[in-house]
Amino acid sequence: MLNSNKKIITLTMLASAAVLSGCASNDEVIEQQNQQAEQISSLQADLQAQKESNQQLADKVDQLSMDQDEIKQQMEDKSSTYVIKENDTLYHVAQQNGMSVDELLQLNPEIKNPNALLIGQTINIK
Repeated sequence: MLNSNKKIITLTMLASAAVLSGCASNDEVIEQQNQQAEQISSLQADLQAQKESNQQLADKVDQLSMDQDEIKQQMEDKSSTYVIKENDTLYHVAQQNGMSVDELLQLNPEIKNPNALLIGQTINIK
């Protein structure tokens, strides 16, 4: 009977040790899960920050594109006009722009006297 009690006590101790070692494993698993949850949370925050950064970059690219279009339009507007300089004539301006004086006058009906151009006057060339 004494041997049976010793066996029972030994088995109980072994079972307790197994349970406790299982608890330690569960604690380790829980700790690993917590660490993974923290890593996931950190990665999600990084991803959100990256999305916001990408949106800011996209907004800046859109703004630059609009600015570029505006500058292009301004350049086209400027290239479609000419500012009269000293000694300019309609013939000279027309010749420089590959057109006739008549075409130039059609684009500029406000010119009443083709021989009386004013320095600084802006005329249409396109």
